[in-house]
Amino acid sequence: PGPGSNSAGLAVFEYVTRCGTVYGHTGSFPGFGQLAVSNRAGSRSMTFSINTAPPRGRLLRRLRAMQETGVCALLKD
Repeated sequence: PGPGSNSAGLAVFEYVTRCGTVYGHTGSFPGFGQLAVSNRAGSRSMTFSINTAPPRGRLLRRLRAMQETGVCALLKD
């Protein structure tokens, strides 16, 4: 799961958040979760990793909030 709402094309997702839009992809493997995104120009990027099963409920909401905080920092001028 990534922050905000998303759509995809050519396996690159567009994540629209309260701070702006980033492009990238999420992935998971048993025990791990990843998010890798960049700004539209590709000049700034962020990766986010967790070592747990894909979260649900309250933990998923907290994860998305942390990811969105990272996106806001990434997009900050």
